Amino acid sequence: MNLREALVTAIEFVREHGHHDARLQQAVKVLARKAERMREKAEARNATIEIDANAPTVLPRSMVITDYRGLYCRVCNRKKTECTAFCFECFYTLKPATRKALRLSFGEGFEQAYEIALAELDKQPVIFLEARPA
Repeated sequence: MNLREALVTAIEFVREHGHHDARLQQAVKVLARKAERMREKAEARNATIEIDANAPTVLPRSMVITDYRGLYCRVCNRKKTECTAFCFECFYTLKPATRKALRLSFGEGFEQAYEIALAELDKQPVIFLEARPA
């Protein structure tokens, strides 16, 4: 029995036997909230973002490739797996649609998705580091 069937069964039981059992009413409310959260998560998983692979990017392609192949996350400087965009923690902070967009290949929208992810993580892309005066 899945959550939806359990919710329907509980609602039917409450309708048949009245509303005197406070625990049952509470259980129905909890099931309804869980069903709503599951629906929202399913919608988020299926969401996509439109990416134009020909759109210009702020970061040079060579820098995106360097970040991708690097061993440290550009956002938090934690260690990451080589050939991934971000470390585990930063990657899973992104919206599901952005994570899905990061599966695109180079030249097919990955660069644009990477910049969207940086913006979502509230990290401005740094192109050049200027030397500070002594």
